[in-house]
Amino acid sequence: MSQSLRTLIIRLLGLVVGLVCLTCTIVVARSSARNLQPGVFGQDDRQVIDQLGTPWTAIGQVNVTGYRHLTRCTGSLIGRALVITAAHCVMDPRLRKPFSPHQIHFLAGVSGSGWLGHSTAKCLHFPPDYEYVGPNRIFPSLPFQQVPRRAFLRDVVLIALKDELVDIAPLAIARVEGVSSDVSLVHASYSADRRHRLTGHFGCHLLARDEDLWFTDCDTHAASSGGPVFIERNEDLTLAAIMVGIASESASIAVPASSWIDLAAKRTCP
Repeated sequence: MSQSLRTLIIRLLGLVVGLVCLTCTIVVARSSARNLQPGVFGQDDRQVIDQLGTPWTAIGQVNVTGYRHLTRCTGSLIGRALVITAAHCVMDPRLRKPFSPHQIHFLAGVSGSGWLGHSTAKCLHFPPDYEYVGPNRIFPSLPFQQVPRRAFLRDVVLIALKDELVDIAPLAIARVEGVSSDVSLVHASYSADRRHRLTGHFGCHLLARDEDLWFTDCDTHAASSGGPVFIERNEDLTLAAIMVGIASESASIAVPASSWIDLAAKRTCP
């Protein structure tokens, strides 16, 4: 390990209040003049993906509606009726429990005013040790809430949909253990600033690993929580992680598939 990488890891792990969710919560209308593009590190390298073929059609919006509340995230279809996204996206910060499934809506392959498939949720599967750590106030000064690092360790939920999206090919999952900094990553999402156009940062990289978290230099933004992080090899893309937040202005945070691939096997509802 190089000295520069070791220094970066120490700096990342020393963050106490620098971790912020990438959920876009519309209950708060105020914007911060301090950082209008949190999650973008240096130059904004995100590109609009206009041609929605495989694997892009399997990526979609996760929209949650509640009382005076609208949450926007990104999710990925990993089965005909299964979506993987960030767990905090489906949690009601006021009641501190999951939203009802009928309030959770997935739209795949969104482009402009159209989409390729959609369904509401039938049930939710969380990791057995998931702990929601949300804001202390009912209406926090979002869109970017500060939360401790432990909140991201199991920040994954599997959404079982009411309807199968039979015309869309699900993403292939790569359970990779040893990802090096020279492996090319791609992060795609329906971010808040380009909500109706899929964007991707191609050629970003892993900066550091800690427990079940990846720290990357992939540009991201509000409403990107739950968006896929692909490993790119020989022009093939396989789902390797999902984006869950950012570490201050240093890195984006993703949970690798090795931490949640067992959750992906839960395909039925009670």
